[in-house]
Amino acid sequence: MGDGTILNGSKIHHLYNEGGIYPVRLVASDGKDFSNSESSDNLIIHINRPPVARAGANINSCAGRVILFNGSDSYDEDNDLLKYYWDFGDSSYSDEISPVHRYKKKGLYRVRLKVTDNSGLEGNESIDDILVTILDSPVAYFTADKQTTCINMPVKFDASGSTDIDGVVNAFLWNFGDGKTGSGEKILHSFDNPGVYKVQLKIIGNEQNTCKNIDYYEMEIKVNDGPKAVFSIPQ
Repeated sequence: MGDGTILNGSKIHHLYNEGGIYPVRLVASDGKDFSNSESSDNLIIHINRPPVARAGANINSCAGRVILFNGSDSYDEDNDLLKYYWDFGDSSYSDEISPVHRYKKKGLYRVRLKVTDNSGLEGNESIDDILVTILDSPVAYFTADKQTTCINMPVKFDASGSTDIDGVVNAFLWNFGDGKTGSGEKILHSFDNPGVYKVQLKIIGNEQNTCKNIDYYEMEIKVNDGPKAVFSIPQ
C-alpha cells in the first residue's frame, strides 16, 4: 500500500495515518508457476495533509488601539494555497492574512483563525485560538454626513460615538486637514478648496491603568470643485 502494509483480496480497505504520496502496487496471480502467471498495476495515492493554523501569541492591549494580527506563520505541507478567516470575538471578521482590528470595549476576547487549503478534500482546514485582553481606555470615533462634497458646502461631523472610562469624554479636538481646527462633540465644517482631506479627531479622557487617556480617529473627505456661473454680454 506504499506505507509498508500488504493486503490480500480483490476488494480491500486501508487507512493511511499520515498525509503524503503513496505508490500502490496491485499484483494478481493465478497461483501457477508460469512466467505469465502474474500481472501487476501501479497507481499513486495522494493523502492530503491538513494545513496548520498559527494565530500567534496572546495579546494584551487597550480599547481603541489598533492591533495587528499575524497569520503568516500558518503553513501547508502539501504547499496548497491557503484561505484565512479571522473571528475577532466581537462579531467582526476578516479574510486577510495579517489584518488589523480595534476593540471598542474592554473585555476578554477569544480570537480564532481558521485556515483552509484548496484541495477540496475532507480535513482541509485547521483552527488556532488566542486570547486578547482589552483594558478600558478612551475610544475615538466619528461619522460624517457625507464623505464626498463640494467646496463651501458644510459637512456635519458627529463624535457622539466616542467613549471614555467614566462615560464622559473630557475634550474633542478636530483637525480638518486644511489648516483649520475645531472643538466639540458635534461640529460643522466647510472646505474652501477642492482636494482630499484627512480629518482627524483627538479625544481626551480619564487616565486609568496602563492605557493612555487619549485616542485618535481619522477619515478622508473628498472635496470637489463647485459649479461656476459664467455669462457674457453681447456687444
